[in-house]
Amino acid sequence: MRQIKVGDKVKAFLDANLQGEVMAIHITYSSQWLVGGVASKELLADVKLTSGEMRRVKMSELYHLNP
Repeated sequence: MRQIKVGDKVKAFLDANLQGEVMAIHITYSSQWLVGGVASKELLADVKLTSGEMRRVKMSELYHLNP
């Protein structure tokens, strides 16, 4: 499976209206700490929708559109 990068055209698995281009990728750390003391991280992508709106979405919810 290919990695999603800035500039890729993507679509969401569960939301048919969420389709567009990745503009930026962010890493956030969970506020919950595990027993070992390591915070879990989550990758988020800023997606510019075809309507022009910007949305921040979890990377795990996105997949590549075929060119």
